[in-house]
Amino acid sequence: MSGDAVGELVTLNSLEDYRAYQQRITNAKRILIMGGGLIGTELAMDHVTSGKEVQILEPSVHLMSNLMPHFVVTEQEKQLRSDGVQIECLDYATAIEHDGTSLIVTTKKGTQYQAD
Repeated sequence: MSGDAVGELVTLNSLEDYRAYQQRITNAKRILIMGGGLIGTELAMDHVTSGKEVQILEPSVHLMSNLMPHFVVTEQEKQLRSDGVQIECLDYATAIEHDGTSLIVTTKKGTQYQAD
């Protein structure tokens, strides 16, 4: 991953990680989640429910692809989208740049997302 804001990337793999970044996450209005596995999907549900704009980037063909077949996840993806979560599969972040007080994340496909 490249860009002048790579150091701003937050990795959450446990409740301890979440607690360490809780204030930053609470203050964010736009959340970009890199990875639609179990943790990423759960975080998306929690944050969209709390009124945040949420985007998931998933490099595989569907969310939780390493855990479940697509026909099982389809309803979950539909519900997330209905709740307002933007989901982009078969894409991943390649760069993160500062843009004033926010971050611009660029993907392999060239799409750019703004996040806090």
